[in-house]
Amino acid sequence: MFERIDALITKHGFAFQSWDDRYSKGVWACLAPNEYLLDAVRESTSDGDLDMIPATEYFMFTDWLPLVTGRTFVEALTELEKRLAALPPNQLGRGSDWSGAVFEALEHLRDVRSASSSYGGTDGKFDKLPEAWADVAAKQEPVAVTVNIGDNQRNAGHGHRGIQINIGRNQRNCGGDFHE
Repeated sequence: MFERIDALITKHGFAFQSWDDRYSKGVWACLAPNEYLLDAVRESTSDGDLDMIPATEYFMFTDWLPLVTGRTFVEALTELEKRLAALPPNQLGRGSDWSGAVFEALEHLRDVRSASSSYGGTDGKFDKLPEAWADVAAKQEPVAVTVNIGDNQRNAGHGHRGIQINIGRNQRNCGGDFHE
C-alpha cells in the first residue's frame, strides 16, 4: 500500500517521522535522508508563531519535498505516497538529485533555525524553494561536454545543450571557445 515510503526507509535508509501538529494542521508524515533533518522540521512546526510561520511557509508550498499533512495518520501516509508517486521513479533513492535537493532544503531550514538568536529571528532568512519538481530537476540537469582533438576543426563551439571544446591547430568558427 505504501511501497515508495517503505522502499525509501527499508532499502535506501531514509528516516521517517510523524506527529500531531501543535497548530492543528493535522498529522505530519515526513521523510528525509536522515533523522536530524526531520527533527528540524518537527521542531519548526512547533515553534512560536513568529518562527513557525516563516519556517513552514518555506517548505509547505512545494510538490517535491516529502513533508505532508493529513487529517489522520493514514491520510498523511496516503498523501506522502501520492507525492512520491508524482516524482520520477529513478529519483526515489539515496544519491539521486531529488535526495540531494531534499537534503539541501532541509539543511537550510536547520541552519537558519540554528543561526536565529531571537524569537522571530528567522523571518526573511529562508531562501525561496522551487515549488515544482520540474524546476528543481532543470537546475540539476547535467551539461554535456564534447572534446574534439585534432587539427583543422570547423564550425564547432557550443553544441545543443552542451559545450564543445576543440584542441588543435587551425580552429575556425569555434564560437569563441578557442583562442590560437
